[in-house]
Amino acid sequence: MRSNELLHIDKKDMQVKRIWTFAVSNGKRENNRHFVNENVIDDNTMLALFHGKSKHRFEIWKITRTGNSFKVKEAATTDGDLISNSSQVQGFTYNVAHKCYYIAFNDYLFKIDAKGNLVNYYTLIMPSGK
Repeated sequence: MRSNELLHIDKKDMQVKRIWTFAVSNGKRENNRHFVNENVIDDNTMLALFHGKSKHRFEIWKITRTGNSFKVKEAATTDGDLISNSSQVQGFTYNVAHKCYYIAFNDYLFKIDAKGNLVNYYTLIMPSGK
């Protein structure tokens, strides 16, 4: 079973205080989601990004902690892979004020609304220097 681990690190001595292990699935247990990009909103809320290669979409999951229990809910799903060259996601964040997500690749930044729709994308072009 593929699962995710969340570590609580003590900022005073950088030691692990607690480890939580949890699994997120969208249907069958063999379809568990393994997240590689997460965004911590506060002490009890985290957003996690999963790329469903077979379904050509990104899933954004909201994970809420109450004590040592976790509640998960699929918050949004994109319609497509966003980028066709199989680049790895370099960054993922949520803008609380504008209620939108940003997914970054090497030279692209995608703005996604709260339902998973593409709002806009930006190309990051570095000038060639001498």
